[in-house]
Amino acid sequence: MKLHQPISIALAVLSLQGCASSPRTLSIRSDPADAEVCIKGRSQSEYFKQAKNCIGTTPLEVDAVTVIDEHGKKRVVHFNELDIETEQFFLVVSRPGYAPQSMGVPGWSHFVSLRQENPKPENAPAPAAAKNGGTARISSDPVGALVYVNDFLKGNTPYVLEGADGQTIRLKIEQAGYNAIERSITMESGKTMEINLSLEQTSEEVADEEENNSRTLASEQTGK
Repeated sequence: MKLHQPISIALAVLSLQGCASSPRTLSIRSDPADAEVCIKGRSQSEYFKQAKNCIGTTPLEVDAVTVIDEHGKKRVVHFNELDIETEQFFLVVSRPGYAPQSMGVPGWSHFVSLRQENPKPENAPAPAAAKNGGTARISSDPVGALVYVNDFLKGNTPYVLEGADGQTIRLKIEQAGYNAIERSITMESGKTMEINLSLEQTSEEVADEEENNSRTLASEQTGK
């Protein structure tokens, strides 16, 4: 029995050392590549707040990021330091000519298939309604918002949802920097609903834009 105790302690120490040597890594790939990746905190986040920080382009693999706080100071944040129960944040992946995509973290490995921003034809036919059920075509402004159905993440807008006749569904649309929208919809057999939602920017995002605009105007006036 006396021999087992030192061995058990040694194994525990080695286990802790092994965990410490394995940093938590954020890995993001996209199709097409060379998409910009930005990180934006939720309201309860200590490290990321509501400020959006762009951290690189895809393919991207990092275990730490440099962020700028609300006072304009830079800070290096190591993902191993984060309490993932409270430090939940958004990733926004965007590329010119493509609809931006948002996703929530935790979730440390992501592959994003970006969709081209093609104008919607005026006479585009509506999707056929589900057999013995209904269909809802969900779009948002801006596009690429997260779509939650009954509290489960299903994808990004534009999104086509199918359900049984009479089924009531809890719908939530969420995008980094915008106020979430929640709706309850009831499916009707043989019918297709068009649900177009315009997201409003959060007060923090509006304030950031106004501050940036003021700085840009001041710079232009100084340049003159």
